[in-house]
Amino acid sequence: MSTTTTLLGLSKAADADNANSYIKTTLGATLDILDNAVLLTATQTLTNKTLGLVGDLTFTGTGRRILGDFSNATVLSKLLFQTSTVNGATQMGAIPNGTGTQSSLFLYNTIDTTNTGAMRMSMGATAAIIDSTGIGAVPAVDLIVRAGTGLSSITFGAVASTLTMVGLTTTISGTVYYFGATGATNPAFSVNASAGSSVTGLQVVSHALAGGADLVVSSSGTNEALTINAKGTGTITLAGVSTGAVLVGTKLTTVLSGTGAAGFTLPHGAAPTSPVNGDMWTTTAGLFVRINGVTKTVTLT
Repeated sequence: MSTTTTLLGLSKAADADNANSYIKTTLGATLDILDNAVLLTATQTLTNKTLGLVGDLTFTGTGRRILGDFSNATVLSKLLFQTSTVNGATQMGAIPNGTGTQSSLFLYNTIDTTNTGAMRMSMGATAAIIDSTGIGAVPAVDLIVRAGTGLSSITFGAVASTLTMVGLTTTISGTVYYFGATGATNPAFSVNASAGSSVTGLQVVSHALAGGADLVVSSSGTNEALTINAKGTGTITLAGVSTGAVLVGTKLTTVLSGTGAAGFTLPHGAAPTSPVNGDMWTTTAGLFVRINGVTKTVTLT
């Protein structure tokens, strides 16, 4: 065997048996070197040692694994990736080879990668994708985006960005949010928060079974109005399908009558079969009111 030389703290010598070179550690483990590439021919163990590599680390064959304690309940005891730059940030990356245009990270929920649920984080030539999928006979699982407790938030997009889901495009233009198949073109729903000091909004309050639901104005102020408008000359219809009563819990005020229209209209119809106290209706014969169990007729003058 030739005289050894030191390379990265390891010993290098010629192998008289197969004419290859090898690196010899102080523990007696060897690494074969073939054509300037390091080939691990057996399990090598370096205890309390640092192995420095100059160049690329290439795995040959298929189904290779990087094994270590990634499951330790104590975070500091886990195998972790960390930058060698003192006080630097660790930023892991993946790049395609040659003219390829996509890099991806797949996370699986079973050891059988041919039948498993998977999450993909992918960067392509025209889009970045995060999705949940199923491989083989395993269906896709839910994809959940969740903020932590406290004052955490989840932010999607920036000015003039678009969030697209199956059958739904969400366009964010300034402080106006559009939801619908065509985004801002003909939105099914939009939220306009373009006011410079916008603090008001709508809150939908859910209740237990048979408790109904509430639509409430939210604000940092004490008193806020709620305005509902149709477009143009369109009609606002309340209880157009439901058969229950429409209740007004406070004073009802109509607009002033004018030359174009009255502030309140009670169209002609037929008298109810079983009127109750307080009912009011009109027919071609006049105006009628049910008072104290008796139907009164308003005399026409």
